[in-house]
Amino acid sequence: MNNQVIAPFLRKRWEHANNKVKALSSELFPQSSYLRIDQVLSNGVGTYKFDPMKQNGQEGRYGKLLNRNDLFLTFGIGLFLNYELTANPGAAVLATSFSDLVAKAKVMGSTDTIPADLQSVYNGALRLQTGTTVTFDALETSIFNISHQAANSGETDAAVVSLDSSILGEIFYTPEMIAFAGAKEQSFQLDFPCVNTSVFQPASSPKGQVGLSLIMLGFLVKNGSLMLENYKGDVNDFLAPQ
Repeated sequence: MNNQVIAPFLRKRWEHANNKVKALSSELFPQSSYLRIDQVLSNGVGTYKFDPMKQNGQEGRYGKLLNRNDLFLTFGIGLFLNYELTANPGAAVLATSFSDLVAKAKVMGSTDTIPADLQSVYNGALRLQTGTTVTFDALETSIFNISHQAANSGETDAAVVSLDSSILGEIFYTPEMIAFAGAKEQSFQLDFPCVNTSVFQPASSPKGQVGLSLIMLGFLVKNGSLMLENYKGDVNDFLAPQ
């Protein structure tokens, strides 16, 4: 979605969040930010945990996690395939579909054959767990399967034509804001169907590796975690946009 289209709606989200956090403390201020958690895919494995808390150590090369004292109010979520050439660390690409990843890997100069089993990622679901309680159940991964390809998509060299647009334009905007408090144990779990013979990594002397990136857009509230812990009202009232 074009940023100029969504910006007025996000402004209303920000005003709502600002009013709520100011009611907790006049010193709090929500600012536009993001979180990113990456996971390398393993052959035959269909369950992955995305932990946004910095103290739990999943940050990695590209990650941006939440400090223990901070609060993050999420309004948009994206689950992307990623690919990084071993010889070119730091230059990983994100993709919104299997065919999109195939094309981008080719454009990077990779000779890897990207396994078609990756499509199974889009037949799963994301669940948010707080402690031992499932608090957001469930966001189907099929909503993240968006092709950025020209008509002749596929695995051949003729399929490297990719439509040039920001994949962050394909973020799924949630009706509610989801709060992450750095002091809490909160994480997303991704489950999708696969068998022990499912292949997600390129074979035969691979030039790179395939992974997943969970990216969340929202408002970061520095030192807001403790304030949310002390919030005495209805949590749904705090989160629900007016």
